Amino acid sequence: MNKIFYFIFIFLNFNLFAEESTFTKAEEYFKKGKLEMALVFYNKTLEREPDNIQALFNRGRIHLYNKDYVSAISDLKKVLDISLKRTDVYYYLGCSYAGKGDAESAIDAFLKVPSNDKNYVSVFLNLGNIYLGMLKDKEKTIENWEKFLNLKPSDEQAEKIREAIKCLKDPQCWESVLAELNNNSLSSTNSSSTNVSSDTNKIILPDFIMPDIKGEGTKADVSKQKNIEDKKSIRTE
Repeated sequence: MNKIFYFIFIFLNFNLFAEESTFTKAEEYFKKGKLEMALVFYNKTLEREPDNIQALFNRGRIHLYNKDYVSAISDLKKVLDISLKRTDVYYYLGCSYAGKGDAESAIDAFLKVPSNDKNYVSVFLNLGNIYLGMLKDKEKTIENWEKFLNLKPSDEQAEKIREAIKCLKDPQCWESVLAELNNNSLSSTNSSSTNVSSDTNKIILPDFIMPDIKGEGTKADVSKQKNIEDKKSIRTE
């Protein structure tokens, strides 16, 4: 009987060590920007612990970085199902919906981020871009961009935004912008600036600010690393 309890004890502790080791590796790779490797180990962690909030959150962020918006939304919504108070998740969720082209869901998510949260002032810039590029709502665009400028008047994009607002308030310039919007040549979720111009008017859309997630390593590096880590996993887990 004692031997049975001993083996049960060893088995349980081995599994706990394997779970901790897998999650620790995922976190280490994520912090180093080795996102593809981090994804491998977050997947393994979540196979054992489907409600691991941090693993779900970081995997969702990786999916967002990889522009896999559907998977990002799925993971981030699971985080909110477990913990509704994670307001930071709404920012990433808003960016994911915007990338997917779902303006209404993106706006709904962004508006759940507290307006006084200084870490996510960029929500107002992003909302302005969505209202302009997707919904062609001039007033809402100006309203949100002005909120952004009030909070970050010295932002590196501040002058670009002021010029854009000036254009939108000018009837002739707005007509030019609206014509370009109707031709689908202006994207509000483009990660780079988009020019809208005519013979007399010009607007440069501010950059949509995505979360700062850095990845590195080529596909060959990732493949090589993955094979090495898979072999290690077989021996250690």
